[in-house]
Amino acid sequence: MRYLIILFLLIPSLCFAGVDFDGTDDYIDLPDAIHDFSGEFSITAWINQDSDGSLQTIVAKDQDGNNFAFVFFVSSIKELGFGCKDLGSQTFATPHPTTINAGTWYHVAVVVDGAGDATLYVNGDTPTTSALGDRNDKGSLRIGETPDAFWGSIDGSITEVTIWKTALTDEQVELQADSNRKRLSLEINSSNLAGMWALDDGADGTANCFNGSAGFLDISGNGNHGTGNDGANNTGLICEAETLLSYP
Repeated sequence: MRYLIILFLLIPSLCFAGVDFDGTDDYIDLPDAIHDFSGEFSITAWINQDSDGSLQTIVAKDQDGNNFAFVFFVSSIKELGFGCKDLGSQTFATPHPTTINAGTWYHVAVVVDGAGDATLYVNGDTPTTSALGDRNDKGSLRIGETPDAFWGSIDGSITEVTIWKTALTDEQVELQADSNRKRLSLEINSSNLAGMWALDDGADGTANCFNGSAGFLDISGNGNHGTGNDGANNTGLICEAETLLSYP
């Protein structure tokens, strides 16, 4: 007699959590000197907006109306964007064609190479590459907002923000977007990591805090910890995530 054996595989789905920004004046200050952003670099993050249809900053290093090293943002028409401005002359990368809707998690990335070309990715797909103009390293490095607030504050959650001092390959970006492993970014080109801010709880439920609940731990080991500011609204921008992550 033959028996038909059917195996059911339980494949865990991604269940992200992240620090919730209020869309008004929440941000995280990072050390400005972690890297010279006039050269090559890469930034990745997971984002989930609570609202859309407005300019919302993901990560930026912005000085004033005439100079900023870069602004990495979601535009008012729900496209991923990136730009830089030097001595009043600004250039923007070609926006990524994927529509970024509120209520959905997206892996977003920008890679700036040694030639000054910027490549944008959403969920690791359809990279768009374009040339940038003159760049600098001026400004304050922040997650979620720029100092002059022109580019808007993000309304929603961010987790696993990672910055490299080098240009990642398409394959390295796609690997992060497609994987269901938390902290995978720490294993990719680790010798060139500038920092990784998990903005969530650890596998054991311990919050990734530094110097109390207002500090945001750089888990890369480089010591580039961030400082949260929840602005006048005082809605509680702290390093504990809203909910515990589900780990595969």
